[in-house]
Amino acid sequence: LWIAELRREVMIEATRRGFASDIPAFEEYEAWCAVRSIHALPVRTEDLVLFLLGMAAAGVLKHVQSAKARSIDRIHSLTNHLPRHLSRHAMDDYSRAIKFAKAELRDVPLAEVEERAARKALEMFPDGMIPLR
Repeated sequence: LWIAELRREVMIEATRRGFASDIPAFEEYEAWCAVRSIHALPVRTEDLVLFLLGMAAAGVLKHVQSAKARSIDRIHSLTNHLPRHLSRHAMDDYSRAIKFAKAELRDVPLAEVEERAARKALEMFPDGMIPLR
């Protein structure tokens, strides 16, 4: 129940602060979360990483992913929950996941590595927890 109240308050505050343009990206993330039976607010870094990897696997360009992550971060910041700088942490984890996946794909033809890296990262890190090394 508190999650629904939090969402309602955050959406009101987002509109009041001029973040209305960020709401569609958040709602896309929220729908993704609903399919997986997880709460969209407050946003957890590992869930956002999985969302970004899923977009990459679907062929969404990195600058679009980054823009959506920033929008989701702005909505999340209105909750006053950790983590702060969510999009930066998520994009750092995303980049590490892709790097680890590419290392695992060393036997794949070079032309296919970029295309397959996100799917491999999702396979390697199904919980969204990306190790530092």
